[in-house]
Amino acid sequence: MNEIIRDRLANNFPGGANYTGDVYVLNKTGGCDGAVPVAIINPNCVKFTVPLASWSAGIPAAGTQTNVATWTNTSTQTFKSFIGNGTSLAVTPLTLPFVQGANGSAQQIQIIRKTIDPAELATSPVGASREYNKANIRVLLANTQLDLHPERGLIGDGQDMDLQNRGGALCPPAGGSPVNVGAGTTTFAMARTATDARWVQPTGLACNPWSLVDGWLRVEYRNTAGNWIASPPSGSLGDSRVTSCRRRRRPQTECTRTRS
Repeated sequence: MNEIIRDRLANNFPGGANYTGDVYVLNKTGGCDGAVPVAIINPNCVKFTVPLASWSAGIPAAGTQTNVATWTNTSTQTFKSFIGNGTSLAVTPLTLPFVQGANGSAQQIQIIRKTIDPAELATSPVGASREYNKANIRVLLANTQLDLHPERGLIGDGQDMDLQNRGGALCPPAGGSPVNVGAGTTTFAMARTATDARWVQPTGLACNPWSLVDGWLRVEYRNTAGNWIASPPSGSLGDSRVTSCRRRRRPQTECTRTRS
């Protein structure tokens, strides 16, 4: 976007005799590949001398702009548009929705959050940058069922899992809520003094047994039609395991994306 300068450092310290190394720019894909001795003898790895720069003798506004026609020819012909600026190639600033973080623009933290605004489109500048919308497999954790997918509201497919094993009741059932694991069933982490008297029931808690984890879990994947489908079916966790759950009291859930 701005000027390309060869005779000054970013702090305006003059190059000249202080920095005498050569600079090379390719003018064809792969032009400067390989070790330095090999790369610099490639005719498509062109030495970028000081006079070829778009600006010299200072940091704008100080200094002198190279003749526009001369610089444009250097950029588009000598270097085949592999280097350029707003003058030679009409380069525009790279504007990202999370970079500025001021005057009402989105903060960088939004990249790893899912939206709570149903009106935000996944194709909007902010929505398209969220990891939540980029993933093909999502493991959602939230304090409440609605917070699992606030942009879609409650989903009545029975695939939102209550990690407190309550089954809709105030307290978890005595046997817990069974979850398929391989060939058998198990329950989420629970404590029961009748099973182990060393458990100490939290003050004010009437439930016994009680859950050691809190919140809601949903696992889903994006199918070829672009729709999110709960997985695995029938409430089974299959061979997947939840290794840790970190509870957050924020109105937005933080998401990360991994590849498998």
